Amino acid sequence: AAVNWLSPSLVTGRVLQAKDSESFDKIAERALLCDSPLAKSCNLLVDLEDVVSVVEICLLTASNFVSKPNPLTSSFHDSVVRDDGRYKWEKELYHKRHSADLSGTGASSSVAMGTAVTAKDAVQTCHALIFYHLTRLLDAPISTSKYQLGERMVSVCAASRDTAFLHSFYSCLQDRNHSDVLLRIDSRILEEWLAKEQKNNLELLLRYYEIQEKHVQAGEVAWKRASDPDSNLPIENRIECLVHAVDSFSRAINNLQGD
Repeated sequence: AAVNWLSPSLVTGRVLQAKDSESFDKIAERALLCDSPLAKSCNLLVDLEDVVSVVEICLLTASNFVSKPNPLTSSFHDSVVRDDGRYKWEKELYHKRHSADLSGTGASSSVAMGTAVTAKDAVQTCHALIFYHLTRLLDAPISTSKYQLGERMVSVCAASRDTAFLHSFYSCLQDRNHSDVLLRIDSRILEEWLAKEQKNNLELLLRYYEIQEKHVQAGEVAWKRASDPDSNLPIENRIECLVHAVDSFSRAINNLQGD
């Protein structure tokens, strides 16, 4: 069904655009309240503890609204769509509600005014539903099965090759106080994001290198922070960074000698 969800209003569950500043919680909750079939499917899958499918159908649906298919789901997309296109009954089934929505005068007015939901709104809803369920699972106690489902969901999200989605995914984990989970992800894209997008928070990049046991890189970050002439870092913090750099380089040497 996800490959046939091509209507932004069907996916989001609304006809009018929401505010740009809306949180993913509000976007997801509105989709649930408005009976979005995608939102309802995600709820059912979470109840069945099939979090892998939650990520897959959301990213697959999101790929319907971008010019290039999502690399994570393009092969799956190709396997379920016939070469000669979608069945006529499928299109009518999944777009019947959308056609009814647009037939009303209110919807026509919203389109004319430029306030109708767009492909961007649909993509935001797809991502918001992932983050909505993910954060609720990760908020559970670590020893619970819910948290373990959250960790599994993190692994599936981290495997995506959609850079825009990954950046939103990283921001979600950081903003919701799950940096410990974020920094355990071994990813070149995450490393680049931490170095560029979080350049004012070198402590986060330093912690990432330590967790990943990349001691040389950790030492370089600590040394750079300690010796930055443009930084207002107090002298005591610079000394701490220098000690950290020496410690990281020592660990790197010990690892080489151990090998």
